[in-house]
Amino acid sequence: MFQVAAVLFALILIPILLKCKVPNGWALIIAAAAAGILGRLPLMTVLQSFLQVFTEWSNLSSVLIIIEIATMGALMTRYGLFKRAEEALKAILPRPRLIIMLLPSVIGMLQVPGGAALSAPFCNNLGSDMGLTRSQRANTNVICRHVFMMCAPFSTSVLIVTGLAPQLNLPLFLLTTIAFTAVMLLGNYVFFLRKSKEIQLPRVPAAERARQLGVFFLMISPIWVVVALKLVFGLHYTLAVPVGVLVVYLLCDRKDFLKNLAASYNLKLTIMIVGIYFFQNVIKNMAELQQLVYQLLTNGSEVVFMAVIALAAVLFGLASGLMYTSLGILAPIIVSVSGGGMPLLVNMFYVFCWSYIGYVFSPLHMCQILSDQECGCTIGERYRTYIPMILLLLVDVVAIYGLLTLLLL
Repeated sequence: MFQVAAVLFALILIPILLKCKVPNGWALIIAAAAAGILGRLPLMTVLQSFLQVFTEWSNLSSVLIIIEIATMGALMTRYGLFKRAEEALKAILPRPRLIIMLLPSVIGMLQVPGGAALSAPFCNNLGSDMGLTRSQRANTNVICRHVFMMCAPFSTSVLIVTGLAPQLNLPLFLLTTIAFTAVMLLGNYVFFLRKSKEIQLPRVPAAERARQLGVFFLMISPIWVVVALKLVFGLHYTLAVPVGVLVVYLLCDRKDFLKNLAASYNLKLTIMIVGIYFFQNVIKNMAELQQLVYQLLTNGSEVVFMAVIALAAVLFGLASGLMYTSLGILAPIIVSVSGGGMPLLVNMFYVFCWSYIGYVFSPLHMCQILSDQECGCTIGERYRTYIPMILLLLVDVVAIYGLLTLLLL
């Protein structure tokens, strides 16, 4: 129980440190160290958890990718590429509420750490014109950019699930996550966009729309070039993103490019990323915490099972800022206690959605941190705006789980 209490204390400590004007990155590093020490991890293990951020390629490459993506996004903003793409999309599809939900979803297909930095400027600029608050802009970016993460067969989270449970009925599983995601998008519209200011966008002739479609794809070409290099040629993102930066260079006026490139690097963001991965490594080393969850799941009633899954998935998601942490720990347990068939499908849906809820609302969620930074949103504004969405998703997952239980079990 010490490790559970230590993680909870660390999560409470973060907003306290932020209120005391401790920078975000250093607050995360302090909280991670506190979680490890209070969780009775050896000091050498805590130190190794920090050093692994720089010595393990999986950690270091993620840090580099986030920095590169954020730098490329800042360059695209500085040279007006995002603004021109936004104006082109307005001509193609003159419905701002649809545009502000569609763009992050499309860009979210680039499932890479720090990808929110690419769609956040869109949501911030268009959302400002629509009269949205800073938190509504940031939260819309976060919610909408995770659409494909939840319900696309090529999503990393879905691939993790199918890798851990190859016997899972994938088409039926995706139908359940699509239902969950549809309610989430409806909630985003109702809670964040419904009362936005009406913007009258002029309708343009078909020929002009076709031209603007070309402009749109040209302006976001640094993004799809990166995606193509990764998916078609297998080039690692750490090498693909610099090619995207080169495309920005070719598209812009190139004035003071090196100066703007250097100015686009964000040291505070780098420290935040290090803090997040340090925290994640500490959680991975808490074997007692993971063993406790396993014992509760395998020795309790159905009600206990549901409660433990929800609490454990949310806790791991909140503490790590990653959906994969919860899935990596809980999905193998679900496979062992469910067997296969419909029980596996229903229980995997349940753990999948709770893992998402813990992850998406985590104070360590990188997409949220990047969106807040772009929109100027504070952590207090973020969560006050999220309250109705959180309640909706809690009801959403329980209701669909109950319905699936009645129909399939």
